[in-house]
This record gives sequence, structure tokens and C-alpha cells, in this order.
Amino acid sequence: MQSRILERGLQLLAVDGLIVYSTCSLNPVENEAVVANMLRKYPGTHFCSHCSLRNAVTDTHARTH
Repeated sequence: MQSRILERGLQLLAVDGLIVYSTCSLNPVENEAVVANMLRKYPGTHFCSHCSLRNAVTDTHARTH
């Protein structure tokens, strides 16, 4: 289920867009494995586990508006 949700988000994402993916599970199948699978399936996507969301949103806003 989590993979389908994230994949649909990636399909709808605009070029240079930003997805924030979060789960409330400690199960790696619903967290790291889902992200790793999508990174393999969608080359060119990038994962940032420690980036500043504030900067990412500001930078994306500046690029797209």
C-alpha cells in the first residue's frame, strides 16, 4: 500500500517538485524499503533524509513561481 501511495505521488509530481514521505511505522518495509524501491524504479529522483525542509520548500517555491 505504501509503495502505491508514494509511486502515485511521484507520477503526479511536477519537474523539480518536492515530496515529503512520512509513515508512522517502525517497519522498514513501510519506510526505507519503499523509498529504496522508488529510487530504483524512478532514476533521477533524489532522497534527502537530513535536508532542511524549510530550505527545500523555499528553494522550490523560488524556482517554480
